[in-house]
Amino acid sequence: MITVLIPGYSYQVAAQTCSEIDEQLTSITEAVRSRMDAGNTMGLLVTRHGPASYTVEPNPSVPYGVTLERDAWELGGTPAGASASFLGASMR
Repeated sequence: MITVLIPGYSYQVAAQTCSEIDEQLTSITEAVRSRMDAGNTMGLLVTRHGPASYTVEPNPSVPYGVTLERDAWELGGTPAGASASFLGASMR
């Protein structure tokens, strides 16, 4: 399920299976990118809040053209870190 947090800007994704999560994250990141205007200087931040809970939003600390994946949740409650995707290619 995709929930609008801030229309046209911030979204929450929640799903039960890996394939649902992947489909919904792909769909919403493409939608957010398509709404960002040509003069935009922000990239996208995808944050995992739990095993099936994510947020997707533009972020000024992420360079344009980059999708940064951040882990705000890990077993035991310790943040796991971040990785970046450049134009859709994952870099871990």
